[in-house]
Amino acid sequence: MLNKKKTKMSITIEPDLLERFNTLAKKKGYNKSRIIRNYIRSLLATEQ
Repeated sequence: MLNKKKTKMSITIEPDLLERFNTLAKKKGYNKSRIIRNYIRSLLATEQ
């Protein structure tokens, strides 16, 4: 899915949840956008 146009979005999240998410992203070596995209794709796939 490289070179596809992307749209920026924002979310509201509790500080402690964001801290845990940042820790996970660092541990996995992914940026936060990549993790969210992968999760959304996975969630959508389970709905089909």
